[in-house]
Amino acid sequence: MQVKILNNDYIVSIEDIYYRNFESVSVKHKQKTSKDLLKDDLYYKMTELWFTALKKYYLDDTDLDHILLGLFDNNMLIAYVAIRFDLPKEWQDGWVVSYLKADPDINIIANGGMRLLWIEMFAYAESRNKTKWHTITEKKRHSAFDAFGIKIVPEINNRYEYHTLCEIPAGTRSEIDWVFAMMGRIVHHDKDYIVRTGVLRTDSSKQ
Repeated sequence: MQVKILNNDYIVSIEDIYYRNFESVSVKHKQKTSKDLLKDDLYYKMTELWFTALKKYYLDDTDLDHILLGLFDNNMLIAYVAIRFDLPKEWQDGWVVSYLKADPDINIIANGGMRLLWIEMFAYAESRNKTKWHTITEKKRHSAFDAFGIKIVPEINNRYEYHTLCEIPAGTRSEIDWVFAMMGRIVHHDKDYIVRTGVLRTDSSKQ
């Protein structure tokens, strides 16, 4: 497996993974609830926002502030992660994991792909002298997200100290503008979110 920066040449594979993810989630949802997972207005709005940003920023070879890293296995794209560097001035020591999707038919944790993708992402961000990283996740999922870092990439996880930057209860919006922008400038009414921040330890070279 290998990781490389994606451009518009890969748009078909990127879209395929995106849409098959929804179908996979829909099947699991129906198995648990016996109800279909509907594509509501929020789904269509967020999908439109994502693909607009993807084509305008992340797949533009000249845009160095929006990077889409792709994980390949035998020349087939199986996962991608988007990272954003163009935060406001007081936040420019950090970066955001803005999107992550993987082929639903491939377990990229079990095959080591997620570990490789995560290591390459941090190597890229740290090569640009970034010392903080942020993620916006559903509040109920952030413990599992933390556990992933501890178990799968301890050599990265142990070099950072973590705190909650802010919580965003359902029906509210963050007062931090870039956080609100990352959420599509839309108030989400059905889920609680949390922003987690990792700060590079000053003694990280000793880890």
